[in-house]
Amino acid sequence: RGRVEAAAEEAAEACLGAEAALADVSDIEGVGAAPAAARVKELLVEVEDAAAEWRHKLQAAERAAAAERWDERAERALARREGMDALRQLLAEARGLRVAPSRSGALQQRVDDAASWWARAADAVSGVTSVEELDTLLRQGGGTSVPP
Repeated sequence: RGRVEAAAEEAAEACLGAEAALADVSDIEGVGAAPAAARVKELLVEVEDAAAEWRHKLQAAERAAAAERWDERAERALARREGMDALRQLLAEARGLRVAPSRSGALQQRVDDAASWWARAADAVSGVTSVEELDTLLRQGGGTSVPP
């Protein structure tokens, strides 16, 4: 079960508990007696505080779920060997999530490494380069999982 669903379920349970507390306020004050206005106000403040806490928990759970979905997309993108543009787009989306996905640092490193390799390769083919240097670049490029 996902974090968002669990947080929503907990929030619903808290609201039901708050409703029950308000319904049973006469039992707190004494059987058959009307509840004191001050006690009802106290209970309302408690209910509002609990609701605010659950809203924060739900927001945090939604952010965590979004980061987990992003991580899954990043893993699929790497497995499919998507190009640099697609990976950079994923990284831009990660920056907008308000929580850092666990794989964003590793993906950024791979993109940076691939960009560095492409720059070295472009320099090598545009100038005078030895066969050994080209072989080294080709071996290094064969190990990268990020195509152009």
